[in-house]
Amino acid sequence: VEMVRFFQEVQEAKGTMRSVSAYKIAELMHRNKEFAHGRQADAHEALMFILSQLLAGCSSAGGSSPSSSYAEQEKRERGSLVGHVFGMDLGQSIRCRTCKNDCKSARVEYCLPLASTLGMTEKQLEA
Repeated sequence: VEMVRFFQEVQEAKGTMRSVSAYKIAELMHRNKEFAHGRQADAHEALMFILSQLLAGCSSAGGSSPSSSYAEQEKRERGSLVGHVFGMDLGQSIRCRTCKNDCKSARVEYCLPLASTLGMTEKQLEA
């Protein structure tokens, strides 16, 4: 419900000089038990919470039903804006040394790729 209000505010702000305040996201996080005073949560958990809320908003806007299979849900998430910006495919392959049986799996993981250039010279940055 809070994410719906947030998205409505974002939609209303489009085309105007008005911005959506970051306190709306902070307020949403404050209501989550994981981020209550005295609990331990870091920036990665905050990002995952925000992305999960955005994905839930995308799913409900896209008409996703709770009875959808995991594969169908993951496919929709990959195709969403959140999936395109923050998603990456993580693959795993395990082969038995004895019977040579190969087991492969893939899933979507979400991350925020950041490049750090602190302390690098101009020549190193160009390489």
